[in-house]
Amino acid sequence: MHARFAGLVVATALALPGTAAAQGDSPSEWGGGAGGHIALITQDQDDGIARLQVIGPDGARSASEPVTSGSAHPIVTVGPRGDVVVLWYDGDRQLWVRYRTAAGVLGAPELAATGVEWSEAGVQVALDAAGTATVVSLTPTSNLDADVRVRTRTESGVWSEPQTLPGGENVYAPALAVTPNGSAVLAWRQLSRRRNATEIVGSTRAPGAATFAPVSRLVGARHDPGEPSVAANDRGDAVVGWTESTKDSTFSVHARFRSPGKGFGPATKLNRTRDMAGPYVTALPNGRMVLGWTDHMRRRAEGRVRLASGKLGPVRKFTEDLEQNSELFPLAVGRGAIAWADRDPGVGTLRIARTTASGRILKGETITRVRGWTPGPAFAVGPQGAVAVAVIPRLPTDPFRWVRVP
Repeated sequence: MHARFAGLVVATALALPGTAAAQGDSPSEWGGGAGGHIALITQDQDDGIARLQVIGPDGARSASEPVTSGSAHPIVTVGPRGDVVVLWYDGDRQLWVRYRTAAGVLGAPELAATGVEWSEAGVQVALDAAGTATVVSLTPTSNLDADVRVRTRTESGVWSEPQTLPGGENVYAPALAVTPNGSAVLAWRQLSRRRNATEIVGSTRAPGAATFAPVSRLVGARHDPGEPSVAANDRGDAVVGWTESTKDSTFSVHARFRSPGKGFGPATKLNRTRDMAGPYVTALPNGRMVLGWTDHMRRRAEGRVRLASGKLGPVRKFTEDLEQNSELFPLAVGRGAIAWADRDPGVGTLRIARTTASGRILKGETITRVRGWTPGPAFAVGPQGAVAVAVIPRLPTDPFRWVRVP
Protein backbone atom coordinates (compact mmCIF):
# COMPACT_ATOMS: atom_id res chain seq x y z
CA MET A 1 0.00 0.00 0.00
CA HIS A 2 1.23 3.48 -0.83
CA ALA A 3 -1.04 5.65 1.30
CA ARG A 4 -0.44 6.90 4.79
CA PHE A 5 -4.00 5.95 5.69
CA ALA A 6 -4.13 2.94 3.38
CA GLY A 7 -7.44 1.44 4.37
CA LEU A 8 -7.59 -2.08 5.67
CA VAL A 9 -9.94 -4.19 3.60
CA VAL A 10 -12.34 -4.67 6.44
CA ALA A 11 -15.77 -5.37 7.62
CA THR A 12 -16.54 -3.52 10.79
CA ALA A 13 -19.42 -2.92 13.17
CA LEU A 14 -19.42 0.77 14.07
CA ALA A 15 -22.69 1.21 15.89
CA LEU A 16 -24.68 2.36 18.86
CA PRO A 17 -26.94 -0.11 20.69
CA GLY A 18 -29.63 -1.34 18.35
CA THR A 19 -27.54 -1.20 15.19
CA ALA A 20 -25.10 -3.25 13.20
CA ALA A 21 -23.09 -2.46 10.10
CA ALA A 22 -20.70 -4.14 7.77
CA GLN A 23 -18.76 -2.74 4.88
CA GLY A 24 -18.99 -5.83 2.76
CA ASP A 25 -15.25 -6.37 2.42
CA SER A 26 -13.08 -8.91 4.21
CA PRO A 27 -12.98 -9.09 8.03
CA SER A 28 -10.67 -6.92 10.02
CA GLU A 29 -7.52 -6.81 12.10
CA TRP A 30 -9.42 -4.35 14.28
CA GLY A 31 -12.97 -4.06 15.52
CA GLY A 32 -15.03 -1.36 17.21
CA GLY A 33 -17.94 -2.07 19.53
CA ALA A 34 -21.05 -0.15 20.60
CA GLY A 35 -19.60 0.24 24.10
CA GLY A 36 -16.70 2.31 22.77
CA HIS A 37 -14.17 -0.56 22.88
CA ILE A 38 -11.59 -1.06 20.11
CA ALA A 39 -9.87 -4.44 19.70
CA LEU A 40 -6.58 -4.69 17.81
CA ILE A 41 -4.65 -7.65 16.45
CA THR A 42 -0.90 -7.06 16.43
CA GLN A 43 1.84 -9.49 15.48
CA ASP A 44 5.33 -10.08 16.87
CA GLN A 45 7.97 -9.35 14.27
CA ASP A 46 10.29 -12.14 15.41
CA ASP A 47 8.07 -15.11 16.25
CA GLY A 48 4.92 -14.19 14.28
CA ILE A 49 2.62 -14.71 17.28
CA ALA A 50 -0.67 -12.84 16.91
CA ARG A 51 -1.64 -10.82 19.97
CA LEU A 52 -4.87 -9.22 21.11
CA GLN A 53 -5.12 -5.80 22.72
CA VAL A 54 -8.34 -4.07 23.76
CA ILE A 55 -8.67 -0.33 24.24
CA GLY A 56 -11.44 0.66 26.63
CA PRO A 57 -13.92 3.53 26.24
CA ASP A 58 -11.57 5.70 28.32
CA GLY A 59 -8.55 4.96 26.13
CA ALA A 60 -6.92 2.53 28.58
CA ARG A 61 -5.01 -0.20 26.76
CA SER A 62 -5.08 -3.79 28.01
CA ALA A 63 -2.03 -5.97 28.21
CA SER A 64 -1.03 -7.74 25.00
CA GLU A 65 -2.31 -11.34 25.07
CA PRO A 66 -1.02 -14.05 22.70
CA VAL A 67 -3.86 -15.52 20.65
CA THR A 68 -2.32 -17.88 18.13
CA SER A 69 0.78 -18.59 16.11
CA GLY A 70 1.10 -19.84 12.57
CA SER A 71 -1.83 -17.84 11.20
CA ALA A 72 -1.29 -14.86 8.95
CA HIS A 73 -4.93 -13.80 9.02
CA PRO A 74 -6.50 -13.60 12.49
CA ILE A 75 -9.57 -11.35 12.57
CA VAL A 76 -11.45 -9.77 15.46
CA THR A 77 -14.91 -8.47 16.31
CA VAL A 78 -16.21 -6.63 19.38
CA GLY A 79 -19.65 -6.95 20.97
CA PRO A 80 -21.76 -4.15 22.45
CA ARG A 81 -20.60 -5.06 25.98
CA GLY A 82 -16.90 -5.11 25.11
CA ASP A 83 -16.55 -8.88 24.72
CA VAL A 84 -14.35 -10.01 21.84
CA VAL A 85 -14.06 -12.93 19.42
CA VAL A 86 -10.84 -13.66 17.54
CA LEU A 87 -11.11 -16.05 14.58
CA TRP A 88 -8.31 -17.59 12.50
CA TYR A 89 -7.57 -20.25 9.88
CA ASP A 90 -5.03 -22.94 10.75
CA GLY A 91 -3.94 -23.93 7.22
CA ASP A 92 -5.68 -27.31 7.53
CA ARG A 93 -9.16 -26.19 6.37
CA GLN A 94 -10.22 -25.41 9.94
CA LEU A 95 -11.44 -22.23 11.62
CA TRP A 96 -10.74 -21.56 15.29
CA VAL A 97 -12.00 -18.93 17.71
CA ARG A 98 -11.13 -17.58 21.13
CA TYR A 99 -13.68 -15.65 23.17
CA ARG A 100 -12.65 -12.86 25.55
CA THR A 101 -15.30 -11.93 28.08
CA ALA A 102 -16.32 -8.36 28.81
CA ALA A 103 -14.41 -8.78 32.08
CA GLY A 104 -11.23 -9.43 30.11
CA VAL A 105 -10.82 -13.22 30.46
CA LEU A 106 -9.48 -14.81 27.26
CA GLY A 107 -10.73 -18.37 26.76
CA ALA A 108 -9.06 -21.39 25.17
CA PRO A 109 -9.13 -22.07 21.40
CA GLU A 110 -12.36 -23.65 20.13
CA LEU A 111 -12.94 -25.34 16.77
CA ALA A 112 -15.55 -23.36 14.83
CA ALA A 113 -15.60 -25.01 11.39
CA THR A 114 -13.94 -27.75 9.34
CA GLY A 115 -13.63 -28.29 5.59
CA VAL A 116 -13.35 -24.55 5.07
CA GLU A 117 -12.51 -22.87 1.78
CA TRP A 118 -10.23 -20.12 3.02
CA SER A 119 -9.96 -16.59 1.74
CA GLU A 120 -9.71 -13.33 3.64
CA ALA A 121 -13.04 -12.29 2.13
CA GLY A 122 -14.70 -15.66 2.77
CA VAL A 123 -15.32 -15.55 6.52
CA GLN A 124 -17.35 -13.32 8.82
CA VAL A 125 -17.94 -13.18 12.56
CA ALA A 126 -20.12 -10.88 14.67
CA LEU A 127 -21.41 -10.63 18.26
CA ASP A 128 -24.81 -9.60 19.61
CA ALA A 129 -25.60 -8.01 22.98
CA ALA A 130 -26.09 -11.39 24.67
CA GLY A 131 -22.56 -12.48 23.78
CA THR A 132 -23.70 -14.88 21.04
CA ALA A 133 -21.28 -15.07 18.13
CA THR A 134 -22.33 -15.80 14.55
CA VAL A 135 -19.59 -17.38 12.40
CA VAL A 136 -19.91 -17.57 8.60
CA SER A 137 -17.61 -19.59 6.34
CA LEU A 138 -17.58 -21.19 2.88
CA THR A 139 -17.65 -24.97 2.32
CA PRO A 140 -16.65 -26.30 -1.13
CA THR A 141 -19.13 -28.67 -2.77
CA SER A 142 -17.25 -29.10 -6.07
CA ASN A 143 -14.32 -27.61 -7.94
CA LEU A 144 -16.02 -24.20 -8.31
CA ASP A 145 -19.15 -24.38 -6.16
CA ALA A 146 -19.46 -23.68 -2.45
CA ASP A 147 -22.17 -23.44 0.20
CA VAL A 148 -22.33 -20.93 3.02
CA ARG A 149 -22.11 -22.41 6.51
CA VAL A 150 -23.33 -20.66 9.66
CA ARG A 151 -22.73 -21.58 13.30
CA THR A 152 -23.50 -19.72 16.50
CA ARG A 153 -21.76 -19.83 19.86
CA THR A 154 -23.45 -18.69 23.06
CA GLU A 155 -21.66 -16.70 25.73
CA SER A 156 -21.31 -19.89 27.78
CA GLY A 157 -19.57 -21.69 24.91
CA VAL A 158 -22.42 -23.82 23.50
CA TRP A 159 -22.13 -24.24 19.73
CA SER A 160 -25.08 -24.79 17.41
CA GLU A 161 -25.14 -27.42 14.71
CA PRO A 162 -23.93 -25.97 11.38
CA GLN A 163 -26.63 -24.51 9.15
CA THR A 164 -25.88 -24.86 5.44
CA LEU A 165 -27.22 -22.19 3.12
CA PRO A 166 -27.05 -23.33 -0.53
CA GLY A 167 -24.61 -21.27 -2.54
CA GLY A 168 -23.41 -21.67 -6.10
CA GLU A 169 -20.43 -21.08 -8.36
CA ASN A 170 -17.68 -18.67 -7.33
CA VAL A 171 -19.31 -17.76 -4.02
CA TYR A 172 -17.42 -14.78 -2.65
CA ALA A 173 -17.42 -12.00 -0.08
CA PRO A 174 -20.21 -12.82 2.39
CA ALA A 175 -21.30 -9.68 4.25
CA LEU A 176 -22.85 -10.05 7.70
CA ALA A 177 -24.67 -7.61 9.98
CA VAL A 178 -25.80 -8.85 13.41
CA THR A 179 -27.80 -6.47 15.59
CA PRO A 180 -27.70 -6.39 19.41
CA ASN A 181 -31.04 -8.27 19.65
CA GLY A 182 -29.65 -11.08 17.48
CA SER A 183 -31.37 -10.33 14.18
CA ALA A 184 -29.09 -10.57 11.17
CA VAL A 185 -28.68 -9.92 7.45
CA LEU A 186 -26.31 -12.08 5.39
CA ALA A 187 -25.57 -11.55 1.69
CA TRP A 188 -22.94 -12.78 -0.75
CA ARG A 189 -21.96 -12.59 -4.41
CA GLN A 190 -21.92 -15.61 -6.71
CA LEU A 191 -21.96 -16.44 -10.41
CA SER A 192 -25.44 -16.73 -11.86
CA ARG A 193 -26.41 -20.08 -13.36
CA ARG A 194 -28.57 -18.28 -15.93
CA ARG A 195 -26.00 -15.98 -17.52
CA ASN A 196 -22.29 -15.16 -17.38
CA ALA A 197 -22.63 -12.49 -14.71
CA THR A 198 -22.73 -12.24 -10.94
CA GLU A 199 -25.71 -11.93 -8.62
CA ILE A 200 -26.21 -11.23 -4.92
CA VAL A 201 -28.21 -13.67 -2.82
CA GLY A 202 -28.73 -13.82 0.89
CA SER A 203 -30.82 -14.53 3.93
CA THR A 204 -32.10 -12.90 7.10
CA ARG A 205 -32.52 -14.04 10.69
CA ALA A 206 -35.28 -12.77 12.97
CA PRO A 207 -34.62 -11.82 16.61
CA GLY A 208 -34.63 -14.96 18.74
CA ALA A 209 -34.52 -17.30 15.74
CA ALA A 210 -32.03 -20.16 15.80
CA THR A 211 -31.46 -20.26 12.04
CA PHE A 212 -31.49 -18.11 8.93
CA ALA A 213 -34.46 -18.08 6.54
CA PRO A 214 -34.25 -19.71 3.08
CA VAL A 215 -31.89 -18.03 0.63
CA SER A 216 -33.39 -15.56 -1.86
CA ARG A 217 -32.01 -13.52 -4.75
CA LEU A 218 -31.45 -9.89 -3.76
CA VAL A 219 -29.75 -8.52 -6.89
CA GLY A 220 -30.16 -10.19 -10.27
CA ALA A 221 -27.47 -10.99 -12.81
CA ARG A 222 -28.57 -8.22 -15.18
CA HIS A 223 -26.98 -5.81 -12.67
CA ASP A 224 -23.75 -7.88 -12.54
CA PRO A 225 -23.17 -6.53 -9.00
CA GLY A 226 -19.92 -6.34 -7.10
CA GLU A 227 -19.41 -7.33 -3.48
CA PRO A 228 -22.34 -6.55 -1.16
CA SER A 229 -22.44 -4.26 1.86
CA VAL A 230 -25.07 -4.75 4.56
CA ALA A 231 -26.32 -2.99 7.68
CA ALA A 232 -29.28 -3.48 10.02
CA ASN A 233 -30.74 -2.39 13.35
CA ASP A 234 -32.94 -3.79 16.11
CA ARG A 235 -35.95 -1.89 14.74
CA GLY A 236 -35.92 -3.97 11.55
CA ASP A 237 -34.38 -1.52 9.10
CA ALA A 238 -31.77 -3.03 6.78
CA VAL A 239 -29.87 -2.28 3.59
CA VAL A 240 -27.98 -4.25 0.96
CA GLY A 241 -25.66 -2.12 -1.19
CA TRP A 242 -23.42 -2.86 -4.17
CA THR A 243 -21.49 -1.37 -7.09
CA GLU A 244 -22.37 -1.88 -10.76
CA SER A 245 -20.23 -1.23 -13.81
CA THR A 246 -21.47 -0.42 -17.31
CA LYS A 247 -20.01 -1.58 -20.63
CA ASP A 248 -17.78 1.50 -20.70
CA SER A 249 -16.46 0.57 -17.21
CA THR A 250 -18.26 3.42 -15.46
CA PHE A 251 -19.13 2.53 -11.87
CA SER A 252 -22.30 3.40 -9.96
CA VAL A 253 -23.57 2.65 -6.45
CA HIS A 254 -26.95 1.08 -5.69
CA ALA A 255 -28.92 -0.23 -2.71
CA ARG A 256 -32.12 -1.94 -1.63
CA PHE A 257 -33.62 -0.79 1.67
CA ARG A 258 -35.91 -2.59 4.12
CA SER A 259 -38.25 -0.86 6.56
CA PRO A 260 -39.55 -2.55 9.73
CA GLY A 261 -42.11 -5.26 8.99
CA LYS A 262 -41.53 -5.10 5.24
CA GLY A 263 -39.36 -6.75 2.60
CA PHE A 264 -36.54 -5.15 0.67
CA GLY A 265 -37.69 -2.42 -1.70
CA PRO A 266 -36.60 -1.82 -5.31
CA ALA A 267 -33.02 -0.99 -6.23
CA THR A 268 -32.07 2.69 -5.94
CA LYS A 269 -29.07 4.45 -7.48
CA LEU A 270 -27.24 6.43 -4.80
CA ASN A 271 -24.35 8.35 -6.36
CA ARG A 272 -24.45 11.60 -8.34
CA THR A 273 -20.85 11.87 -9.54
CA ARG A 274 -19.75 9.29 -12.12
CA ASP A 275 -17.40 6.42 -11.38
CA MET A 276 -18.07 5.84 -7.70
CA ALA A 277 -17.76 2.54 -5.78
CA GLY A 278 -19.16 1.39 -2.45
CA PRO A 279 -21.18 1.82 -0.39
CA TYR A 280 -19.96 2.00 3.17
CA VAL A 281 -22.99 2.12 5.47
CA THR A 282 -24.23 2.13 9.05
CA ALA A 283 -27.76 2.01 10.50
CA LEU A 284 -28.85 4.00 13.55
CA PRO A 285 -31.36 2.66 16.09
CA ASN A 286 -34.10 5.05 14.88
CA GLY A 287 -33.85 3.90 11.26
CA ARG A 288 -31.58 6.61 9.86
CA MET A 289 -28.69 5.35 7.74
CA VAL A 290 -25.47 7.02 6.62
CA LEU A 291 -23.97 5.85 3.33
CA GLY A 292 -20.78 6.84 1.52
CA TRP A 293 -18.84 5.88 -1.61
CA THR A 294 -15.51 6.77 -3.20
CA ASP A 295 -13.58 7.43 -6.39
CA HIS A 296 -9.95 6.84 -5.44
CA MET A 297 -8.64 7.71 -8.89
CA ARG A 298 -9.89 11.28 -8.43
CA ARG A 299 -9.62 11.25 -4.62
CA ARG A 300 -13.22 12.20 -3.97
CA ALA A 301 -16.04 10.84 -1.85
CA GLU A 302 -19.80 11.37 -1.69
CA GLY A 303 -22.53 10.35 0.69
CA ARG A 304 -26.15 10.73 1.65
CA VAL A 305 -28.53 9.96 4.50
CA ARG A 306 -31.54 7.68 4.46
CA LEU A 307 -34.11 9.07 6.91
CA ALA A 308 -36.16 6.87 9.24
CA SER A 309 -39.18 7.53 7.01
CA GLY A 310 -37.33 5.91 4.11
CA LYS A 311 -36.70 9.17 2.26
CA LEU A 312 -33.19 9.73 0.90
CA GLY A 313 -31.46 13.01 1.62
CA PRO A 314 -29.41 14.97 -0.92
CA VAL A 315 -26.07 13.72 -2.21
CA ARG A 316 -23.09 15.61 -0.77
CA LYS A 317 -19.54 15.47 -2.10
CA PHE A 318 -17.64 15.93 1.16
CA THR A 319 -14.04 15.67 -0.01
CA GLU A 320 -11.92 15.90 -3.15
CA ASP A 321 -8.69 15.31 -1.23
CA LEU A 322 -9.25 11.70 -0.16
CA GLU A 323 -6.24 9.76 1.05
CA GLN A 324 -5.34 7.06 -1.46
CA ASN A 325 -7.06 3.74 -0.54
CA SER A 326 -8.67 5.31 2.54
CA GLU A 327 -11.82 3.64 3.78
CA LEU A 328 -14.91 5.63 4.74
CA PHE A 329 -16.26 5.18 8.26
CA PRO A 330 -20.02 5.80 8.63
CA LEU A 331 -20.67 6.23 12.36
CA ALA A 332 -23.91 5.78 14.31
CA VAL A 333 -23.28 8.81 16.52
CA GLY A 334 -25.75 11.66 17.03
CA ARG A 335 -27.88 11.92 13.90
CA GLY A 336 -25.21 9.95 12.05
CA ALA A 337 -21.81 10.96 10.71
CA ILE A 338 -19.10 9.83 8.32
CA ALA A 339 -15.33 9.93 8.87
CA TRP A 340 -12.43 9.65 6.43
CA ALA A 341 -8.78 10.57 5.88
CA ASP A 342 -7.66 13.45 3.66
CA ARG A 343 -4.20 13.72 2.13
CA ASP A 344 -1.78 16.63 2.33
CA PRO A 345 1.97 16.57 1.63
CA GLY A 346 3.53 14.65 4.51
CA VAL A 347 0.40 14.85 6.67
CA GLY A 348 -2.78 12.80 6.90
CA THR A 349 -5.89 14.47 8.33
CA LEU A 350 -8.77 12.55 9.88
CA ARG A 351 -12.07 14.35 9.36
CA ILE A 352 -15.71 13.82 10.29
CA ALA A 353 -18.88 15.21 8.72
CA ARG A 354 -22.06 15.15 10.77
CA THR A 355 -25.62 15.19 9.44
CA THR A 356 -28.69 17.36 10.03
CA ALA A 357 -32.21 16.35 11.02
CA SER A 358 -33.31 16.81 7.40
CA GLY A 359 -30.57 14.49 6.12
CA ARG A 360 -27.93 16.92 4.84
CA ILE A 361 -24.25 16.05 5.30
CA LEU A 362 -22.40 19.01 6.81
CA LYS A 363 -18.89 20.28 6.10
CA GLY A 364 -16.13 18.09 7.51
CA GLU A 365 -14.35 18.95 10.75
CA THR A 366 -10.80 17.95 11.69
CA ILE A 367 -10.41 15.15 14.25
CA THR A 368 -6.60 14.97 14.29
CA ARG A 369 -3.54 14.93 12.04
CA VAL A 370 -0.88 12.27 11.61
CA ARG A 371 2.56 12.62 10.02
CA GLY A 372 4.15 9.97 7.82
CA TRP A 373 2.80 6.64 6.56
CA THR A 374 0.34 4.76 8.78
CA PRO A 375 -1.83 1.67 8.23
CA GLY A 376 -4.96 3.67 8.98
CA PRO A 377 -7.35 4.62 11.79
CA ALA A 378 -9.80 2.57 13.86
CA PHE A 379 -13.14 3.83 15.18
CA ALA A 380 -15.75 2.85 17.75
CA VAL A 381 -18.97 4.46 18.94
CA GLY A 382 -20.17 4.20 22.52
CA PRO A 383 -22.50 5.99 24.92
CA GLN A 384 -19.96 8.83 25.25
CA GLY A 385 -19.72 9.31 21.49
CA ALA A 386 -17.17 8.35 18.85
CA VAL A 387 -13.53 7.50 19.62
CA ALA A 388 -10.63 6.65 17.36
CA VAL A 389 -7.15 5.22 17.29
CA ALA A 390 -5.45 7.56 14.83
CA VAL A 391 -2.72 5.08 13.96
CA ILE A 392 -3.35 1.33 14.17
CA PRO A 393 -0.34 -0.37 15.81
CA ARG A 394 1.17 -3.29 13.93
CA LEU A 395 3.53 -4.52 16.64
CA PRO A 396 2.61 -5.01 20.32
CA THR A 397 5.22 -2.41 21.28
CA ASP A 398 4.08 0.23 18.78
CA PRO A 399 2.80 3.49 20.29
CA PHE A 400 -0.76 4.52 19.56
CA ARG A 401 -2.80 7.69 19.81
CA TRP A 402 -6.35 7.35 21.08
CA VAL A 403 -8.59 10.38 20.59
CA ARG A 404 -12.14 11.28 21.45
CA VAL A 405 -13.88 12.54 18.33
CA PRO A 406 -15.07 16.13 18.87
